[in-house]
Amino acid sequence: MAQIIYTITDEAPALATRSFLPIVRSFVEPFGISIETKDISLAARILSSFSDYLSENQCVENSLKSLGVCNYVKRFTKYWHWDHNYR
Repeated sequence: MAQIIYTITDEAPALATRSFLPIVRSFVEPFGISIETKDISLAARILSSFSDYLSENQCVENSLKSLGVCNYVKRFTKYWHWDHNYR
């Protein structure tokens, strides 16, 4: 199943980001494509830095960092094949 990761932002772009999401969902839903949202706002990144001091229901993921790792791994595996034998 295909999946789109849709990032939620803060401040000025938030209105456009949040209002565009229902439109995107209505177009991709008939094709069986799911949409996962990730909060990359400054507030979420600050909260993720202090997870040691927050209760479990207050903790949030550092989505910007995890998306960066995801992107790095995809780029790395695109050019590197694990079955390569270099001599």
